[in-house]
Amino acid sequence: MSLEKVKIYRKTDTVEALILPHKDGSGYSFVNLKKGHICPCKFATMQDALADMDNREDVLGYEFLTGKRG
Repeated sequence: MSLEKVKIYRKTDTVEALILPHKDGSGYSFVNLKKGHICPCKFATMQDALADMDNREDVLGYEFLTGKRG
């Protein structure tokens, strides 16, 4: 199972989230660990989820807290 934990720096706050695959293999979603909230957005790949963050004006940046990205 692929799992990424990220710290997301937003204009209003900083949160930690997991990017988790759906059990049925239908895609990935963010789980906000600060609020215990599962984002209703669904992404085909983990790369699509990261690209979504890159395109959001409220996201200043993020860093990976698990694994080594390359």
